[in-house]
Amino acid sequence: MKLTQWLKKLLGIDKPDKLPRRDFLTAVEAEDTATVLGILKTESERGNPEAMAALAALYSTGRGGVEQSDAEAALWYRQAAVRGYVDAQALLGLALATGGGVEPNPEEAAYWLYLAATAGHEAALEWLADLVFQAPDVIGKHFSSTDLAKLLKAKGINEMRKHSARMRPPDES
Repeated sequence: MKLTQWLKKLLGIDKPDKLPRRDFLTAVEAEDTATVLGILKTESERGNPEAMAALAALYSTGRGGVEQSDAEAALWYRQAAVRGYVDAQALLGLALATGGGVEPNPEEAAYWLYLAATAGHEAALEWLADLVFQAPDVIGKHFSSTDLAKLLKAKGINEMRKHSARMRPPDES
């Protein structure tokens, strides 16, 4: 997928209710990486969470002429996450769970993944279920096991059984 298409999809530019800055759209269409990055950085510094998430994604993937950096990606995902950008909350949670560019922190990872999952981010719910089975002590810090079970049930997912079977060591008896 060309950078132009990828950025349009990432930022929702292809949706009629999203009207980006004209100079940004022109730069994306022209694949003018320097201008695109400049605008994303300017918009990020102004507090635009979508621009922050796009910048994080560029750093995460190394696309658009940006040097790949998990640490820089995590920094921008965090900035977007605290501003309520759900995809960034999920990706920050994943980074914290796996140590992608940040020191692993299962408790904080669980917080961001739970927040994103309650906002409807399905991958975050799956990542959270995986995290809970790897580090069950994260339950109770930001949510209860009942909260998680209700969320899984509301999504029609019986992930707990699937994940517990996958994560449990084989019986040695």
